[in-house]
Amino acid sequence: MMDAIDIFIAYSQQDRDLMEQFKKQLSAAERIGLVDSWHDGEIEVGTDRELAAKKAMEKAEIVVLLLSANFFASEYLYEKEMTQALSLAEAGKATLIPVLLKECTWQLSPIAKLKILPENAIPITNDYWKTTDRAFKQVVDQIIHISNKIRKAQGSPELPYKPARQEDKSRSPLQETATATSPAEKTDTSKTPLWKVALYAFLGLGAFALVSLLINLFFQQPDKKDTAAQTEARTAEEMSQKEEAKQTATAPFPSIKIGQLEWSAQNIGSEAKEFWCPQGLAENCTTQGKLYNYKTAKNICPDGWRLATSDDWLSLDAEAIKRLHLTRSGFSYRGTYMFYEQKGFYHTGEYSGGDEVWVIEYSGNEKALYKNRRYSFAGMSCRCVR
Repeated sequence: MMDAIDIFIAYSQQDRDLMEQFKKQLSAAERIGLVDSWHDGEIEVGTDRELAAKKAMEKAEIVVLLLSANFFASEYLYEKEMTQALSLAEAGKATLIPVLLKECTWQLSPIAKLKILPENAIPITNDYWKTTDRAFKQVVDQIIHISNKIRKAQGSPELPYKPARQEDKSRSPLQETATATSPAEKTDTSKTPLWKVALYAFLGLGAFALVSLLINLFFQQPDKKDTAAQTEARTAEEMSQKEEAKQTATAPFPSIKIGQLEWSAQNIGSEAKEFWCPQGLAENCTTQGKLYNYKTAKNICPDGWRLATSDDWLSLDAEAIKRLHLTRSGFSYRGTYMFYEQKGFYHTGEYSGGDEVWVIEYSGNEKALYKNRRYSFAGMSCRCVR
């Protein structure tokens, strides 16, 4: 039997229903003895509530604060339990995990310096998660991960646990993404041997396909009057003209050369059937570009350009990131705007699974880029490269 990691849960009585949902998500880890949680509902009648809570927190290796306006409105929770939890965390005696249940001004509290769960501090009750179970599971996944780290530091065996991602196995429009084929990958029928033509016929292409291939071969044979030297010279000239046109083509927007790629020097602001302005302000569309959903973003770049992929983004160093002048425009989600002036979110055109896609997150404070998943229908910024 493994030694359970003690968890203290601080919450407002007005949020008790959400605390109970959190406990249910935690129950599987409790049943196998990985963790053992405690909250004030376990205080026996006649016991000094404040003293019991203080002792339970001092024993805990993980302290979970379930944040809401109700939590911050409670003098006891704010002055007593949160203060004690911060002191234990600063002394290295416990890991403090703030969990945002509902929208509130947590940024004005001492908790603001810590990482807030769930992902990107989107509240448990926000429609983004679709269900509170989904949000709480992400929190519990993190708690299991932290519990394993504590056990490893104590010399105890870790619990082999890898959070599973549920993907929609049915075909969706997002899975029908077209893959561009390079000229080198295209079949050159002019070089197809005759024995292959015959083989195609015998393998079931049928008489019609055989006739089509023969006609195709006949009309694509090089002019016998051309010498090999003439053909080679003409090919070289055509390639030279294409390369020259590529180099002299004028970008439809300000651009900047970084390494082997030319980047759009600002967020894309092209017209589209569906888009949003950052924070819902029309002037932001002019200064920060527009926010597009995945379907629109895939086709937003002009001819000769494409969306910057995650590999393109993650290859940038700090100096290159600085030169691109990225914005923290946040993203739009079903009529609401999130993380404005906190983070920037950029489409990569890469499908993740289900209704999620890969995006790049930019935090102006950290000057760093991260790859993450977001819903395909959320509106985010775009940069094009060529």
